[in-house]
Amino acid sequence: MQEAITAEHRRIVQFMPLRTFSDVSELMIRSYRDHHTEVSPLTPLFEYDSRNGTQLALTLQCWLNAGCSWDKTGRALDVHRHTAQIRVERAASILGVDINDARTRVALWVGLESEGKELPDVADDEAPHAL
Repeated sequence: MQEAITAEHRRIVQFMPLRTFSDVSELMIRSYRDHHTEVSPLTPLFEYDSRNGTQLALTLQCWLNAGCSWDKTGRALDVHRHTAQIRVERAASILGVDINDARTRVALWVGLESEGKELPDVADDEAPHAL
């Protein structure tokens, strides 16, 4: 972590040199956690899963980590690709978001990753994966 003094406001600002995409994603996740300490924008989805015994948040996170591939998500969760698609679309509906928007996908990914839940493997191989 480094410090710099901004000329405009005469205050010390801390910054971290970003060398990799991993650094950027870690910074985004840390910032998300700092700003959503009490209520997450994802709370409606977590509450829905809790009330209904579903795994929509897990499916959405898995889909995002699988490069938005229905096939990879289905294999990772051991469900049909259409089941994965229906779950992701239901999650988007509950949250009131457009999953086709790249910025929305990034925001969802950061929010879900900040929860720190372990995900099934979304490897590229064709073998099915168990949970």
